Amino acid sequence: MAKNAEYEVPGNVIATQAAYAKFVDRAGQGWIEFVGAVQNLAARGVLVDRVTMKGEWHNGGDMLVVLAARTEAGYMVAFHNVEDPSTMWVALANRIKNGSLKWRDDEYRA
Repeated sequence: MAKNAEYEVPGNVIATQAAYAKFVDRAGQGWIEFVGAVQNLAARGVLVDRVTMKGEWHNGGDMLVVLAARTEAGYMVAFHNVEDPSTMWVALANRIKNGSLKWRDDEYRA
């Protein structure tokens, strides 16, 4: 576990373990949602071929998720910024599903 993480309860190992288990459960459920959303994108011709995460969430900072994809129109990229890593995947999946994730041309791939 990361030092000073949001799920640490100083002096209470049982509460820390329970909070960590809840954190992992949220993150895991979100990952399942994200994979489903990416599969739906693939069915529409948007093939996500790279997911990059930047940031130091364990130190309380933001996390930037960059999705890169191939489409018939060329290479595209989309960005998603979060503060809470346990909700990162489900929030990203929701943005994919509701169409609020904005794709733009990937200037670095031709």
